[in-house]
Amino acid sequence: MTGEGRSTVSPDPLAAMPDPDAGERRVLILAPVGRTGPLARDILTGAGFAADTCTAMAELCGELERGAGAVLLLEEALATERDVRMLAAALAGQPAWSDLPVTVFAADPERPGPSFRNFTRLTPGRSIVVLERPIRAPALISLMRSLLQARERQYQVRDLVAELGRARREAEAANLGKTEFLAVMSHELRTPLNAIIGYGDLLHDGISGPLAEVPKRYVGRIRESAWHLLGLIEDILAYSRIEAGKEEVEIVPVDAADVARDAAGIVEPLAAKKQLALRVRVPEVHLMIETDERKLRQVLVNLLGNAVKFTERGEVALLLERSPGGGAVFRVRDTGSGIAAHHLETIFRAFEQVDPSLTRRQQGTGLGLGVSRKLAHLLGGELSVESELGVGSTFILRLPGVGGTA
Repeated sequence: MTGEGRSTVSPDPLAAMPDPDAGERRVLILAPVGRTGPLARDILTGAGFAADTCTAMAELCGELERGAGAVLLLEEALATERDVRMLAAALAGQPAWSDLPVTVFAADPERPGPSFRNFTRLTPGRSIVVLERPIRAPALISLMRSLLQARERQYQVRDLVAELGRARREAEAANLGKTEFLAVMSHELRTPLNAIIGYGDLLHDGISGPLAEVPKRYVGRIRESAWHLLGLIEDILAYSRIEAGKEEVEIVPVDAADVARDAAGIVEPLAAKKQLALRVRVPEVHLMIETDERKLRQVLVNLLGNAVKFTERGEVALLLERSPGGGAVFRVRDTGSGIAAHHLETIFRAFEQVDPSLTRRQQGTGLGLGVSRKLAHLLGGELSVESELGVGSTFILRLPGVGGTA
């Protein structure tokens, strides 16, 4: 290394930038013998860089813990196996985002010594440059400018990752707050709603005395609206439990055919009201699977209710068959307007709608299909859809059989 030309070098613009943490931008120099270390430091500081010299590997590794932008060392600093392993361990202990530039000055870069070869073997993938010495001052400064610019980009990536991490945590906190709010409000709404349904049932059934035909019809509409609202609240509660990771499943042997018939029976009045045919085809023999019966029924009712809601004429069908692996495959098929191919995943996202105006006319939270897919996953299965515009849609629920075989 030589100081020739040093007086003609002006301070480096990068080094002159405001630096909130100069320790992270400094150059650490390890030259155990001679004047090389102090000379390199003088050249760099004269050009406006922060530079510190070290006289032993232990000192250099200790300084690395305080931060550094680059490391310069003579090949002699890697003379012993102990020093090689010490520096390799210090570099391995750097944060995951860090690739600290290390430059080794050697008398013959084409024939490095065994210690240096061992060092490169212990530091695979690291930014290690070998240069021939002596090196002139302008070349040294140009090298540092390039290395520190690369290091600066690493700091920018680090800061961006940290900012993204903060944003993610804030989003998660906001989402948790939203979920908790939905759960609390849904519980608060369900309590008076249950009372409305209870008193509506008493009036409709004539427990407190017979009603005339017109008031009884009005009470019937009140009951229907209350039950519809309760279904919406149950969707919100299920969604909030799933998002909070609090939804639990109770796996027991279940006859899938019985659950399919029950779900169809719940939706049948809705289909009859729209003058739609509701067709159910299940095996005549028991089709046993291991699942959570209540959640399976909830998924099927959601799918059937959604099919009835968006079908204006024709039929809705629930088909059940055993899968080749011993599980169950439910298909809910309708003759509705169908769904465009690019919207087949959108319909499963919470609160997102393909056509919000249509949903407002039909009423709903936009949670039913999203909750159904999440419940299907909790049950070890999957929910998918096939559709063709102008023809209709088929929602396919696949569940594992006894022993968890799909």
